[in-house]
Amino acid sequence: TFYMSNMTPQYPDFNRGIWMHLESQVRTWANVFGRVYVVSGPILNKTASDYPTIGQNKVAIPDFFYKVILVPLYENEEDANSPNDSKSVMALGFIIPNKKCDGTYWDYVVSIDEVEAKTGLDFFYLLDDNIENSIESTVLINKWK
Repeated sequence: TFYMSNMTPQYPDFNRGIWMHLESQVRTWANVFGRVYVVSGPILNKTASDYPTIGQNKVAIPDFFYKVILVPLYENEEDANSPNDSKSVMALGFIIPNKKCDGTYWDYVVSIDEVEAKTGLDFFYLLDDNIENSIESTVLINKWK
């Protein structure tokens, strides 16, 4: 977690604002659901020279960050070997601009397919394809609130 290769510059208003609130909510979901898979990172879809930089090494500052979350729901904890063993799976994606944001993180909910399109990454590919395709293409937030 604390290696330089795992760090990305965030503007203070972003990090101390909407991102902090989303990370706090993820901890709450972990307490509520028991098991939560989370992947976060920057969206880097421009050439390095097109980003503002900081520091002597000119570290690029991303315009957007993403977070994707998967929650497997098990009948009981003994069944919790993998998300494929769950009775159902919930998933949610966020794309949030790296700046002071108005509103709440709920205003930035997107499908995981959209996050995959913007990042070029394939999240949750180990799930059964029917489950993966279903949860990654839809945005259902009622179970999360």
